[in-house]
Amino acid sequence: MDDLILMVSLVALVVACISMVLAVYTYLSLGKVRRVITYIASSRSLKRLQELIERKRRLRSRYIIFRVLPLCSNYSINREVVEEGIVNKFKELFGLVNLRRAGISVIYFDEGKLIGVVRVKHVFRMQLLTALGLVKELSGCGIIIVPIRTTGTLKRARKYIRYLIKS
Repeated sequence: MDDLILMVSLVALVVACISMVLAVYTYLSLGKVRRVITYIASSRSLKRLQELIERKRRLRSRYIIFRVLPLCSNYSINREVVEEGIVNKFKELFGLVNLRRAGISVIYFDEGKLIGVVRVKHVFRMQLLTALGLVKELSGCGIIIVPIRTTGTLKRARKYIRYLIKS
């Protein structure tokens, strides 16, 4: 019985030693691989490729045209009030970090027609549309914000607003 325990212990010790040798060999060979990868990554052609990829991943702006529908007769709604309401709702829903990354800003607001344009980064467009739909009150007056259209340029957004104001 003692011989069996001694034999099992010896086999376990041999397996542990072999495992240790393999681990050290793997670690050392990974160091060589890491140096090769670092060398390749520092080459000029790879840096150019990386710059091209980063340009493609750049956050682009989108412009959302919206209309404010007040539910009360005595309302005072201006650009600052609308921006504050949208920003507060977005921050409540998605947090301060996403608010900063989204870059939300009301670019234009017509107080007479209650039509405006809000700028947002393209990856946060759906979150902003959600926040617009959930803004229910501005300056103590119940409102509904209706998104009308999303454009890629401010010029196109202003052109569409001129079309809306004429009709």
